Amino acid sequence: MRIRTRLQINVILAIVIAIALGSILFIAVKVLNEGSKRERIATEIVKGMAELKTITHEYLLYPGEQAHMQWQIKYNSLSKLLTGEQFKIPEEKIILDKIIYNHTRVKNTFVELVTIYEKEQGLSKGKKAITWELEDRLTALLLVSSQAMDSAAFQLHDAIQADLVTAQKIANLLIIAFLVILTVLILITSLWINRSVVKPIAKFEKVIAIIGSGNLDYKAGKATKDEIGQLSRAFKQMTEKLKINTVSRDELSNYFIEHKQVEEALQESEGQFRQLTENIREVFWMSSPDGNRMIYTSPAYEEVWGRKPRTLYEHPKSWLDAIHPEDRERVIMAYVPDRLTQGKYDVEFRVVRPDGTVRWVWSRGFPIRNRLGDVYRIAGIAEDVTMRKLTEEKLEDSEKKYRALVDNAPVGIYKTNLKGDILYMNEALLKMLEFDSLEEIMLDGVLPWHKGKNDREVLIKNLKKAGKVNNFECEFLTKTGKLKNVLLSATLDGDIISGMIMDITGRVRVEETLREIEERLRSFIESSPDSFTLLDSELNYIEVNKATLKAFGKTREEIIGKNVLEIDPTIREKGRYEQYLEVIKTGRPYYIDDLIPETKTGDIHLNVRAFKAGDGLGIIVSDITDRKLAEEALRESEGQFRQFAENIRDVLSMVSPDGNRMIYTSHAYEEVWGQKRDTLYEHPKSWLDAIHPEDRERVITAFFPEQMIQGKYDGEFRIVRPDGSIRWVWARGFPIRNRLGNVYRIAGIAEDITERKKVNEQINKSLREKEILLREIHHRVKNNMQVIISLLMLQSEKIKDKQILEFFKESKNRIKSMALIHEKFYQSKNFINIDLNGYVKTFVTNLFKSYGINTSKISHKIKIEDVSLGLEDAIPCGLIINELVSNSLKYAFQQDRKGEIRVAFRSINEDELELTVSDNGIGIPEDLDFRNTESLGLHLVTILAEDQLNGKIELNRKVGTEYRIRFSKSKYKVRSIEK
Repeated sequence: MRIRTRLQINVILAIVIAIALGSILFIAVKVLNEGSKRERIATEIVKGMAELKTITHEYLLYPGEQAHMQWQIKYNSLSKLLTGEQFKIPEEKIILDKIIYNHTRVKNTFVELVTIYEKEQGLSKGKKAITWELEDRLTALLLVSSQAMDSAAFQLHDAIQADLVTAQKIANLLIIAFLVILTVLILITSLWINRSVVKPIAKFEKVIAIIGSGNLDYKAGKATKDEIGQLSRAFKQMTEKLKINTVSRDELSNYFIEHKQVEEALQESEGQFRQLTENIREVFWMSSPDGNRMIYTSPAYEEVWGRKPRTLYEHPKSWLDAIHPEDRERVIMAYVPDRLTQGKYDVEFRVVRPDGTVRWVWSRGFPIRNRLGDVYRIAGIAEDVTMRKLTEEKLEDSEKKYRALVDNAPVGIYKTNLKGDILYMNEALLKMLEFDSLEEIMLDGVLPWHKGKNDREVLIKNLKKAGKVNNFECEFLTKTGKLKNVLLSATLDGDIISGMIMDITGRVRVEETLREIEERLRSFIESSPDSFTLLDSELNYIEVNKATLKAFGKTREEIIGKNVLEIDPTIREKGRYEQYLEVIKTGRPYYIDDLIPETKTGDIHLNVRAFKAGDGLGIIVSDITDRKLAEEALRESEGQFRQFAENIRDVLSMVSPDGNRMIYTSHAYEEVWGQKRDTLYEHPKSWLDAIHPEDRERVITAFFPEQMIQGKYDGEFRIVRPDGSIRWVWARGFPIRNRLGNVYRIAGIAEDITERKKVNEQINKSLREKEILLREIHHRVKNNMQVIISLLMLQSEKIKDKQILEFFKESKNRIKSMALIHEKFYQSKNFINIDLNGYVKTFVTNLFKSYGINTSKISHKIKIEDVSLGLEDAIPCGLIINELVSNSLKYAFQQDRKGEIRVAFRSINEDELELTVSDNGIGIPEDLDFRNTESLGLHLVTILAEDQLNGKIELNRKVGTEYRIRFSKSKYKVRSIEK
C-alpha cells in the first residue's frame, strides 16, 4: 500500500475519532454552561428576594406611596425571572412552583395590606382600632410567606449548584479521556511513520552517502514497492547512467523530521491549552506587552463582562469602558505597561454589564518571557468574585449591627476576668460610672466600683456555683463618688465574666415623682377652666372639679352620688344619655360641639368629649367660644389670601404634612403646568407626572415629607406640558407650624424661570467659549516655547565652546520654566491661579536631570504650602527658582561634595508671601555683592524680585547659601471651569 494512502486513512480515522470525542465534549460543555446560567439566575432570584424582603420591611415600618412604588418595581423584576423557562429539571420545577406560589401569595397579602393602609387614612381613631388586628394578621402572613419563598429560593440555588458540580466532574473526565485517546493515536501514528517512512529514508540516506563518496559500484538492498522504493530504483538508474558518462556528487537536502515532530507537539500543546482555557469559569487573556493588541481571550469574558470576546480583538482596551466610574481611574493606573511587565498588575474592581448589573472582578496579570528573558506576552486571569464580595459585605454589616447594638444598648454591658481586669465596657456603663473613656477605667479594674467590698466575692462565688447570676442587687460608686443602686446579671465562661448592669437608683425617685405628678394633675384639674367629670357605669357622679360645680351652681355634696339625669335632665333630650352608655359599652370616644344661644354675653360654644374611664365614663366640657370667633376671622383672612394668590404669576400651593392631601393651589398652576387644578385635588401628587424624566427621581426624593417638614425643598427642574413644550420651574417648600411648634401644613411656591434659564445658558455658553480660547492660548504659548527649546537644543549640538554651550543650557532652562507654567495653566481648572506645589516639584526634578545630577549625592527637599499664584507672579518665581537652583547645582557642591538643596514657599499673612531657596554647600564669598555682579543669573534674580514682584531679597551666608524673597501677591478674580 502506498504511503500517501496509508496517511490518508490515518488522517480520516483521526478526524472521525476527534469529531466524535469533540461532539461529546461539546455536549458536556453546553450542559455545563446551561447549569452555570441557571445558577446565575438562581443567585439573582435569591438576591432579588432579599431586596424585596428588605423593601417589605421598610414599607411595614414607613408605609407610603414611594415605598409602595419601590416594592411594585422590585416585585415585577423578580416575576420576570420566575416566569422564564430555564428550569426544566423536574426537581427544580417543583421548587420553582413552590417559589411562584409563595411569590403570588406575598403579592396578594401585600396588596390587601396596602388597601387596608389606604382605607385607614380616612378613618377616625375609633374606627382605626378595628383594623389593627387584621393588619397584624396580614403582616404576620406576609412575613411567613416571604420567609418560605426565601427558603425555597436557597433550596433551588443549592440544587442547581449540586448539578453544576456533577456536570463539571463529567466534563473534566471527558477532557481527560479526549487527551488520553488523542495521545495514544498520535503515538501509534508516530510509530507507523517511524517504521514505514523514517527507517527507509535513513537507509536510503546511507546508500546516497556511500555512492556520494565515489563508490558507484555499491549495491543496495531490494527496494520496496512504495514511493521510497520508487525513489530508490530511480536513484539506482541514475547511478548506472553516471557510471557510463561521468561521476559527480549531488548535495541532498536534509529532512527536518525532528523539526516537524516539534511543530506537531507544539500544535498538540496549544490545542490542549485552548480546551483548558475555554472550559474554566475565569477569564483568561493574553496581550502584547504594551496592551495595544489582544492575542487571546477565553469565552468566559462574555459571561463576566456581558460582551463578545471579538470586541477585544477589534478594540483591545474596550474592556476598560465597562469598569465602574468610581474604579476606572485606579484600574487604568494599575494597567500601565511598567506594572504589567513587572507582574504587579493585581487589582479588584467592579464592571457594569450592558443589562445594568454590577459584578466584582479580581484581575491579575503576569509577564511571559522568551529564552532571552525579554517580555513578549502579558497573560492574565480575571475572576468573578461578586458572591464573595456580597458575603463579605453581609458579614461586615452583621458585625456592625451587633457592635452598634451593644454600644448603643440602654443598659450597661461589660466583660471582665476573675481577677477583676476590664476587658470590655459599652458607652452606657461608662456614662453610668461617669468615666470619659474605656482606657481611663481600665487602669483600676472593677474593684473600685463596689461600695460593699464583699459584693464582688459573693457574686464570683455564686457564678462558680451556678454558672450564672440574675438580678443581683448591689451598690456602685461612680468616678465622682456618687452612689448608684444597680441590678446585675452575669455568666461565667472559663475565666471570663460577661454581664449586664441596670441602674435602678431612680426607682424610688420615679415613685415619688409619680405621686407628685398625681398631685399636680389633681391640682391642674381643679384649677382648669374646663369641666372635668367622672361617672360610674350607671352614670352616677364620682368626681367633679371646681369648674363643673360652678357650671351647675351646686356644691360637691349636692352632686356626688347623684345620677346625671337628676342634675341635667336636658341630656336625654339632646340624645347624650344614650351616647354616654354606648361609650361605656364599646369604649369608642364621643365628641360633640354644643351651643347655648342668647346668653347675657352672647352665644356660648361648648365642646363635649366623653371617653371610657375604667368601668365608668369621663367627660370634659370646654368653652370654645373664643376659638369659634377665631375660626371666623381665619376664614375671612383666608379669603383675602385667596384673592392675593389668584392674582400673582407664581404657583402657590398648600398640602398636608404627608403630601397626600392638596389643600389649595393657585390659578397660576394651569398657566405653568398647562393642566387643570381639579386634578391636583383628586390626585395630589399628579403634578409629578409632568416632570421631565431626567429630573423626576431627584424631585421625588426631595419631595419626601421629611425634607418638606425640615424646610429643605428648594430646587430647579423641568416640566413637559401637554403640548410638548418644556418649561423650567424653580420650586421651594416650607413648613407652617401651629402655636405648639407642630407642622400642620406644607406651603410651596413654584416660579416659571424658563426665560431666565435661556439668558443664563447664553451667558454660560459665551463664558465657555472664552475659557476654551484662553486654554488654547496657554497651550499655543507652551508649544511655541517648546519649539524654541528644541531649536536651542539643535543649535547647541553644533557648538564646541563650553561657555557658549552653558549659556544655551541656561537659556533653555529659563524658557522651560515659563513653558511649564503655561502647561500647568492649560491643565488647571482655574485660569487665574496655578498649583505652585506641583509646578516646583516638576521643575526642580527637570533641573536635576538637565545637569545630570546624581541624587544619591545631591538631594532636594521641597516644602510648599497650599499657595496658588497668578500668571504675573508665577513666571518671575519660576525664573528665580531656576536661577538660584542652577547656581547651587553648578557652584555649591564642587569636588564631589554631598549636600541638599531646599525650596520653600509659605504665606506670611493674608497678602504677603515668602520664597526661600537655600543649600548647605560651600557658600558665597563674603566680599561678593550679589546685586553688583557680572553674573546674568543673579542680576536677573534681583530684577525679578525687586522690580517685577516689588519685593525684598535677603542673603544669609551662615550655613551655605540662603536667599529669602518676600513680596505681596497680585489680586485676581478667580474664575474656574465648570465641567
